[in-house]
Amino acid sequence: MNIDNDELINIFLDMEKEVFGSFLWRGEDIWPLIRVELFRMLQKYILDIPYIPSYERHRVHEYNLQSAQDFLESVTQSDVLIMDMSSQYIFDKEKSRYCSRVSGGVYDALNRRYSLLTVTLSFKQKQLPDEMRFRALNSGEYSDVKSSIECAEIIKRIAPYFPEVDYSYLMDFFSKLIKYIDEWLLREEQFIALLKKAKPKLVFVTSGYEISEMVVVKASKQLGIKTVELQHGVINKRHIGYRRGDSVSRQYTADYFFSYSDISNEIIGNTFKAHQMYTVGCYYLERAFKESSIKENHNEVLIVLTIADEELLEFAEKLADLAKTYPESIMIKLRIHPEENRKGTRLISMMKKPAANMTFEMPEDVSVYDSIKEAEWVVGTNTTVLYEAAMFGKKCIELIEKKASPSGDFPTVLRAEDLIFMLRNKRNEIGTTRNFYKIGYIDKLNKAVNEILRGRENDKG
Repeated sequence: MNIDNDELINIFLDMEKEVFGSFLWRGEDIWPLIRVELFRMLQKYILDIPYIPSYERHRVHEYNLQSAQDFLESVTQSDVLIMDMSSQYIFDKEKSRYCSRVSGGVYDALNRRYSLLTVTLSFKQKQLPDEMRFRALNSGEYSDVKSSIECAEIIKRIAPYFPEVDYSYLMDFFSKLIKYIDEWLLREEQFIALLKKAKPKLVFVTSGYEISEMVVVKASKQLGIKTVELQHGVINKRHIGYRRGDSVSRQYTADYFFSYSDISNEIIGNTFKAHQMYTVGCYYLERAFKESSIKENHNEVLIVLTIADEELLEFAEKLADLAKTYPESIMIKLRIHPEENRKGTRLISMMKKPAANMTFEMPEDVSVYDSIKEAEWVVGTNTTVLYEAAMFGKKCIELIEKKASPSGDFPTVLRAEDLIFMLRNKRNEIGTTRNFYKIGYIDKLNKAVNEILRGRENDKG
């Protein structure tokens, strides 16, 4: 099948109209929990776009550190509960601590007016302030699902749309995915117990299409607790997680969405109505503007890779080699997405023997905003860093990988030679003047929370 990412999305959405509502597991439709993982798997198989399944990234049973009862006994009543799936960190210089880049702003905005409890759903290399680990909540008992019959039925419905995908590959994928989903569904009662103990008026989640957080939303709604999804990264028409529409039942969808910009709202308008969306901005980006400036290093290129796959690493290697021929020395700083730090032998090998004009930067060691300020050029793949760099007036270039589609917001390059050409010619028109983020985060978020707790939906219908 010779198609690109846009064509794959269209085929997937057409297929979804036919299969939505037909995958029952434990008496309920689990298509909402399947769809994003399935699409990413298809991207990998058909377009060779890198993907690591959730059942490999977040092994549910490994979260267990202590008994659920011990965890629940330590929970206190809180006005606001923050369930944070993020693996992105900001080192807060003012507070001398690591904070979640996604939910840290919520904590700082609300902690003077509301009692807060932060519970993390993923592994953390750094302890966040005032957080409790969800992995301590799990009982250690996990599913022993025998789902070959159910998987065969799912594959039967999907396979005709993607005939080139091998049946055994699909069976292996779905067998593992259904087991993973079942492990989270079995923990729904634990989420309910947590919510009953904390008694929050509002629950925040940081990634509304992740299986774990959809289960959190479902549990909250069963108890009549309002839920908010926070924007955590790029939102565009290429992201199937934000092309939900009716394919994700309301029980799995948060009641409200807090976004960085009105542009994001345009994309998610098929999932959330106008009165459910609030544009609050990006807390740490806004603070970075107010902090003392860092001197820009001319000819420094910051490359931000969301996935450390072979193709992108080859791009970085070749760029470093080509940069040596540039009359004025080009320094390359390579920064990897937090999720990629713990894997990739090729990356580790590059770090041990870097080119003279290439340095590596770990997200937990240096704030991305400091890196943006230092660079003259910012190159990235499907990352909010490009939009943030544009706000700092940097020259931004989007690196397109294989058959992935460009955002349309930045100049693009496919090869290292093309990027060198841009750098040599100092194309001052590179960049964007679009206002991607709102300013005034603290006030906007407090106003939004106040309106939600007062029942804004009753006023708007």
